[in-house]
Amino acid sequence: MNAETRWYIKTFRCRNGVEEKIKYSMTPRPRWSRRDMKRAARREARRADGAEHIMARGLNQNFDAGRDLHLVLELSPDGMERVEKRAAGLGHEREEDAVLKALSVEVVNFIRRVQRRTGAAELRYYFACSDREKEPKTGELRPARPHVHLVVNAEAMEAVREKWGLGAVMEKELYTVKGDFHALAEYILQQTRHVDGMNRYTPSRNLAKAQESEPVLVTRGGESLMRCPRGCVELYHSLYQRGKNQYMRYLRPSEQRGDAGGG
Repeated sequence: MNAETRWYIKTFRCRNGVEEKIKYSMTPRPRWSRRDMKRAARREARRADGAEHIMARGLNQNFDAGRDLHLVLELSPDGMERVEKRAAGLGHEREEDAVLKALSVEVVNFIRRVQRRTGAAELRYYFACSDREKEPKTGELRPARPHVHLVVNAEAMEAVREKWGLGAVMEKELYTVKGDFHALAEYILQQTRHVDGMNRYTPSRNLAKAQESEPVLVTRGGESLMRCPRGCVELYHSLYQRGKNQYMRYLRPSEQRGDAGGG
């Protein structure tokens, strides 16, 4: 078997017409079987993906601008005191990290209360705990009072207002840019930071997955620039560097979408 570098393309299709392509390389080992090749190609596709793309893909597949909601759950003085007491019992971690972990536990308990009120199947969400915010004029990140970003389906809004007892519930626009939720995912994830033992964001388990292809071997022009499909609107293309992975995103017109229901 020839061990020369091979190029693959993996495609993701979301319900709202946003599609993504990742083009990446892999060098097989001489004794690999076809099954080994397929497994390695899938593994390399996961490595080429990123948290922002994965979150935005879930938003594009499961939520609707103008209908569903982006909320900021704030902490009142009493709510902050409760979180700090929980954080104090987490051991000798950095104080600010312990507070975010304690806040995450409070959010999980809150989600359970909402599920009991609405039924688990009726609640779809992403949440992320943060203690940073973007300065509106400069875009720089600065320390902020701990808070929670919550994207939630409209049907659960009444229960969310009822069950969040730690502070105010502030409604923000659930917006898209040209029908794409990537800007929202970027906005939320820029305000989260890495804390050992804690996810940057948490999705509900009932979210539908975008339709994804198996990695497709590129037989000609492996290192060439990927092109936007005819009739589609290009939303983003990573800077092209020969021999490097590529990523692109585009919006397919409604008459070309077909079924991208996930599952």
